[in-house]
Amino acid sequence: MKISIIIPAYNVADYITTCLDSIESQFYQEVEVIIVDDGSSDQTARVVKDYQQSHALKLILLRQANQGVQVARQKGLEVASGDYVLWMDSDDWLNPNSLQRLNEIACQSTADLICFDYQFVRSDGQIRPSSLHLEELNNESLISCLLNGALNGALWNKLIKREFLMENQIVLPKDLRYGEDLASLFLIALSNPTVSVIRDILYNYYLRPSSVSNTKGTSIYTVSKSLNYVRKLLNAQPEYKQELDLFLYLHLYYYRVVLECDAQVRSYFKDEWKKQNISMKKNPLFYRFIMKLSLKEKIKFFKYLLLIARK
Repeated sequence: MKISIIIPAYNVADYITTCLDSIESQFYQEVEVIIVDDGSSDQTARVVKDYQQSHALKLILLRQANQGVQVARQKGLEVASGDYVLWMDSDDWLNPNSLQRLNEIACQSTADLICFDYQFVRSDGQIRPSSLHLEELNNESLISCLLNGALNGALWNKLIKREFLMENQIVLPKDLRYGEDLASLFLIALSNPTVSVIRDILYNYYLRPSSVSNTKGTSIYTVSKSLNYVRKLLNAQPEYKQELDLFLYLHLYYYRVVLECDAQVRSYFKDEWKKQNISMKKNPLFYRFIMKLSLKEKIKFFKYLLLIARK
């Protein structure tokens, strides 16, 4: 079985070697690595070319004008020849023998989508494990697990059968900037992939302070576009209505208004939530969510309700 590892790269000259070294050092070698340089202005392409010349790793370098991570991922998929696809971020790395473990599960299960655990690594070396509840995938649908957060909304800890993507004509939504992974996974989930789970930590997600995902900036305001994309996808799935409503509430209101410190962000997302025209009063999942909050979170939640009531 062959694995195609697709890596979009943008201005990561200082980091991409670590990613490539972690792939080359794997015991499992049935791998092709496709790097799509998304219009980098630093020496990313030069670093990759030097790596090609000095290492045995099968490495393909594609270049494009800056069009964003989704276009780069799709471009890599179009030239991939592996049985399975793994989309990695260019500053992350695999644990030893991760690919061997993925190969074992893929051969045993023949699943379309294989989810595995990961850990966060900070720039100071501190490590924080994920908070996934992958066991819920045994009892809940993939869509439910994405909606309730049991499964994270990232592409980089999912091994996906390339034939499944091709047969279902999966084209990653390219006009999304924040939350694009999550939107892509809902699109994939609607094609009903068979799913397998590995609870082993196989992937290291580097919390680089200057990375796109860790620098909120103005891109945070575009998350509404991704969430509306998800809402449109699930409009024809009434069985998920209550879960979807809670999902939208959490991402547009609880995280962005109740827990947010920036007054400008709070104001913007308060208006975005109103546009959804969703009432949580009769949604039992909303009350279950409140009951599961820690005491500290409950205090903040009810303090905010009181503040709103006084206005």
